Amino acid sequence: DFTAHGSSKTPFALSAADALTGATTLSVYGSTSVAGWQVGDRLVVGKTEDLSLESSEVSTIAVISAGPAYSITLEGPLRYSHYALTPFPVANIDRNVLIRSSSTDFTKAAYVRNLAENTTSFALAYAELSQLGQPAPGRYGLTFDGALTRGSVSSSTILDNAYGVYLVQASSVSLTGNVVYRAGYHAVYAQNSSNIRYHGNVFVDTLNNVPALKLFSNGDVLTGNFALGNDCVGVRLQGDGALFDRNVFLANGCVGLRIYGDANLVSSNTAIHNGWRGINVNGDDNVVRGNFLFENSNTSLRVHGEGNLVSGNDV
Repeated sequence: DFTAHGSSKTPFALSAADALTGATTLSVYGSTSVAGWQVGDRLVVGKTEDLSLESSEVSTIAVISAGPAYSITLEGPLRYSHYALTPFPVANIDRNVLIRSSSTDFTKAAYVRNLAENTTSFALAYAELSQLGQPAPGRYGLTFDGALTRGSVSSSTILDNAYGVYLVQASSVSLTGNVVYRAGYHAVYAQNSSNIRYHGNVFVDTLNNVPALKLFSNGDVLTGNFALGNDCVGVRLQGDGALFDRNVFLANGCVGLRIYGDANLVSSNTAIHNGWRGINVNGDDNVVRGNFLFENSNTSLRVHGEGNLVSGNDV
């Protein structure tokens, strides 16, 4: 078995107002959104505009003040502006259980490889995984490796890994409330997997012009996730029968959500300020309804194929 459980901490809060260049405070919603946060914790403030001059950035908590909206005083001013056209996540990336490679060289870094087929035999919660992974099979960072591999990762941070999470023929894995920041290749890569559950995660600032999530998988469920400020596509799925509901695709360098497949349901998502398209669906018998798409650079919504149902989208 492999388990790790740190102290409880809310993974991210939602902005209650714009946070402009030079600001030293952040306003976020609600007391539960900062539960477990402490002075000295590092925060990732995501990119919200598709502009080369704007970027995600890391700052440090100096003071937390209560109120109708909680105010967080930072140790230094913000370098970039972050606009709350839709509330953006302010993610806390510090945990008190740390799993980290001693080497920053991807060719020599340590890694975590899960072969467990029992869901309870691999469980990470409130942990920080940092600088893990090599560009080699089974060593990509945090790898669920092999047919029927199972497990869960929740309320954890995955920072500066070669890959954030790599799934190989995995099934019924649960990723909930995690923050994946500055993955070198993909925040999540799924190869021939199925029925993966993604809920309430933040995928931010994936590097090297690759999709943050690149999924070759069927039957996945993605709800309430944020993909923002990634170099390329927020989420790219090649698969059938997935559900995308209430996700936010914000200021990704290319497309917010790109799907190649059939019988997928895309509902109530938000796609704003992406560098090319908001949502792009290629395939048959997909349902695209009730999504909000705004100010994507080329086309906000493109659906191509036969038997697709497109209704009630705000473009």
